[in-house]
Parts: sequence; structure tokens; C-alpha cells
Amino acid sequence: MLGMRWEYYFLAIMLIIGIGIVLTVSHQTSSGFSIVYFDNGTIPAVVEPLKNYTVIFIIESHEGVPVNYTYGVYLDGRLISNGTVHLKPKSSEYVPVSFSVGSPAYDRILVEKRNAVYNVTDLANISGRCEIDNGSAVCLPPMYSGPAGLQLILNTSDDGVVVSQEVKTEKSGIITVTRYYLNITKIDLRMYRIEYDMMKFQYVPRSITVEVLVNSSVGKSYRISTTIPVSGG
Repeated sequence: MLGMRWEYYFLAIMLIIGIGIVLTVSHQTSSGFSIVYFDNGTIPAVVEPLKNYTVIFIIESHEGVPVNYTYGVYLDGRLISNGTVHLKPKSSEYVPVSFSVGSPAYDRILVEKRNAVYNVTDLANISGRCEIDNGSAVCLPPMYSGPAGLQLILNTSDDGVVVSQEVKTEKSGIITVTRYYLNITKIDLRMYRIEYDMMKFQYVPRSITVEVLVNSSVGKSYRISTTIPVSGG
């Protein structure tokens, strides 16, 4: 009986030690989590060149131990701010970042392309030809202003005339450029062959990207970014 009791005591002691080891390991590996995010109320709807802006991002610690966070803030890939934040468990830090942008870069977008080939038998048929663009009449190259002007251009060469013109407008910071190209060839005394090409481009201010990279002392990394439109300069 004494031998059996000793075996029970031994097993009980080993079980207690085992549970203690399991609990200790579990406690040491419970690292919690952190959250990094922007304060959306500080992000402007649109950025104007040469104006100062401040956005705020927030670091929240739900870790089980105090943690150091190092951060870098980038504007279109260029470092504009960095620093270190120390947080205790269940605490947070609001980090403001100020920036401004210079003259915007523009992206060129082809929004329309048209071409046609047709013959006309009288100058009056092609004089005064205009295109309707967004409800407004845009007259094509100057020779279309009237028969006299067209007659003068057509008579400059018996082999034909090549004419190009560019019309540029701007609205709400977006630049629209329309390019017209005409090749006018005389077929006989009364007939002309018109080759017409039109391309319309819009030059749109390129948006900026604000990116935040955060590394914690417990080996975790966080990345957030936001893209903001830019008005024309």
C-alpha cells in the first residue's frame, strides 16, 4: 500500500509541474495585437498646391506588454516624417503629420478619337463646318470659317494641303486638349478629298499617396495608405 501511495503522490506532483509548465509557456506567448489607422476626419477631400495640410494616424496597443513603435510617413514614396512611440497595454497615440505639395504632375488620358474620309464637290459644302463638343460648337481649322478662306488655302498647292490645329480648354483643374488634323486633296476642278482625324486628351492632376509604415518592438509590422486627389495648379 505504501508503494502505491508513493506512485500516486509522484504522479500528482508530475501533473502539477506539467500544468505549471503549460501555463507558463502559454502566458509568455500571448502577445496580443496592435491597430494602426488614419483619423479619416483629418484627410482632405482634395489637396490644393502650396497649401499646408495635417493628417493624423493612430496607433492602438492591445499587447500584453509595453511596446515601442517606430514609424515612417511617406508622400509619394518620399519620407516626410518619422519617430518613435512608446505605449503601455490598452493605450493609444495620435500622431499628426503635416505636408504640402507643389505644382501637380499630370496624367494624359485619351478620351476620344475620331477619323473620317469623305469627298466634297463644292467649297460651300465644307465651309463653316463645326463640331459639337459638350454642347458648344467648336469650329475646325480656320479654313472652315468661310469659302474665301478655304479657297485661299486650297489654291496654295495643286497637290493638296495638310492642316492641323490644337484647341486647349481648362475647367476645374482639368486641361482638355483637342487636336485636329486634315489632309485636303484636290481630285478635280470641283471635287476635294478630306481626310479628317481628331484626338481629344485630358490632362488630369495626379493624385498623391500618403503611406505610413510602423514596426513594433515585438516583431510586428503595419502598413496603411490613402490616396488624395490634387486640384490643378
